[in-house]
Amino acid sequence: MNSSGIEIKSQPLIEETTGIIKPKQQINQPRQNKNTSILFIRMVSINHKSISIDARALAAEVIGTFLLIFIGCGVVISTHALITPSYQGASPLNNDFLLAVSMAFGLAVTVIAYGMAHISGAHLNPAVSFGTWLVGDLSSLSLVLYTLCQFLGAMLGAAFLWETANSAQLSYATGEAVTGNNDTSYPPFFLGSNSVNPNVPGLSAFLGEAAGTFILVFTVLMTAVGKKSIAKNMAPMAIGFSLLLVNLVLIPTTSCGVNPARTFGPHVVSLMGGVPVGTPQVFNDAYVFYTAPFVGAAIAAFIAKFLFDVGNDKEEIDSRLKNNGVCDAKTAINEDDDVEAFDL
Repeated sequence: MNSSGIEIKSQPLIEETTGIIKPKQQINQPRQNKNTSILFIRMVSINHKSISIDARALAAEVIGTFLLIFIGCGVVISTHALITPSYQGASPLNNDFLLAVSMAFGLAVTVIAYGMAHISGAHLNPAVSFGTWLVGDLSSLSLVLYTLCQFLGAMLGAAFLWETANSAQLSYATGEAVTGNNDTSYPPFFLGSNSVNPNVPGLSAFLGEAAGTFILVFTVLMTAVGKKSIAKNMAPMAIGFSLLLVNLVLIPTTSCGVNPARTFGPHVVSLMGGVPVGTPQVFNDAYVFYTAPFVGAAIAAFIAKFLFDVGNDKEEIDSRLKNNGVCDAKTAINEDDDVEAFDL
């Protein structure tokens, strides 16, 4: 216990299957020969064992999802602005829009994953966290906290995007769609909100979103989690390319959600901006984007776990810990690191 009342603990062990931080031993003073320390917040104490979470991992999920929305949905707005004549409403989507938005989301995930994967795993997506939890590579507490942080980051990203693209010209098309007049008070182009194409049946949209999420989550599990993966530090590129391909397929039909947080942020901020719930450009078959991704993620996790043995044995997790796997948040801890445990 130091002068500030903070209890210092030495390097904890990680429970391989649950992600629970288990204290190894206590010491009175932190060792001085280390350059780094990792901050953990002790959340709950059960039978004298602490369930903790890396606070930096939560911050990384907020920041990463914020950036994903700002970049991906930002390109939706900027591309609309370039292909839409001034004050003449939104023009039909074309191949330029399809390619630009697909590349924006795919490249954004790749860049963010390279920057954040060693801290949190760079999930950026509740469906990815759900699939990772199903194969046993994420604790239940982390699943809940990651999901909340992803929703928060998406909301902040959408709000910030509105502020940066706040202009009467960009908002004209939104006002025309909502009120049929020149109202320019609404978020521009609905901030890239997901909405099912009115010509596409709900079941078809559901299947498309589930299939797209399956491709994304299966790629994550097989390249970044599976012990037999040959991707190693190339995993973020594989994941980004998978999202790019899924966008190319789904944008014309569902506008490509495959990420409940990506859908949630623009939806909520659009509501806060006065867009009515019944607006078809925003909320048509909205349930698809909050249900289908979890179905696709569950199928991907089932196949990865029971057919390809992803996350099934202790040897796999030990191997990733030793090799410092790129998308394993637990590898942020090395054997010689000091850990500061803050009791709540």
